Amino acid sequence: MLAKRIYEFALRTLRLVNALPRRQVASRVLSEQLLRSATSIAANYEEARGAVSRADFISKLGIAYKESREVYLCLSMITDAKLLPENRMKPIIVEAEEIRAILGSSLKTARLKRGK
Repeated sequence: MLAKRIYEFALRTLRLVNALPRRQVASRVLSEQLLRSATSIAANYEEARGAVSRADFISKLGIAYKESREVYLCLSMITDAKLLPENRMKPIIVEAEEIRAILGSSLKTARLKRGK
């Protein structure tokens, strides 16, 4: 189930953020942004599941999708800045890519169905 997968991803992100070094300014800024965005994906996806209309669903799903793109960017920056080892980052980046792709595809489908 996608909701559980997104929730688990947010938890994994939380654990990753806790592992980032606190003494570096870049690490603190990225960790805060990453945590906000990852938890926002979960919150907005959950809101989309309880949407009161198709427009509401598309709106919340769209926010979750945008946040997933931001999460991917933050994870990439953490990796490229070598704030954590690449072998630790690779699995969560793959999961971020997959979630982003699923949300993007779901959003596209929802928008197409709205037009019918």
